[in-house]
Amino acid sequence: MDCPIVDSVNGQSTNIACSPVPEADIAMGCTYVCTFSNFAGMDSTRQNKVARLLQKELGLIFLQEGRKWVGAAGMITVTMVRMTPDLGLAKVYLSVFNVADKALVVKGINEAAHEYRRMLGTKIRHQVRHIPDLVFYLDDSLDYAERIDNLLSGLDPS
Repeated sequence: MDCPIVDSVNGQSTNIACSPVPEADIAMGCTYVCTFSNFAGMDSTRQNKVARLLQKELGLIFLQEGRKWVGAAGMITVTMVRMTPDLGLAKVYLSVFNVADKALVVKGINEAAHEYRRMLGTKIRHQVRHIPDLVFYLDDSLDYAERIDNLLSGLDPS
């Protein structure tokens, strides 16, 4: 049986092959074992190289320029960059620390995306032909992991 899933990062849909599991696993709540038959969201080598370059250079830019968004106690890190196949758009995922309203910080950064694109262009102009447009997203995976860790630490081990 094929089960459709949607990639949460890029929104692409793909099918995975699922097969029933033995009765012992059903008691634990598992009814199907799913494996990827083909993954449509695989990035090319060039996409990965450009994404790593952007992640490194944007990280350095936010190290220098990030203080105006988060103050002296805050910090902005670039956790992931995803490139479109034509390398024209970069989806940049940011983690924001020690800030009360993280969504407001990312919104402000998105409003100044053209300025960050210009700064990025001065750094990588000899390495890529076209400087991609930048769209910034809040990456809350670390907050989510911390929340799960706090919930698990509150459980009784017995």
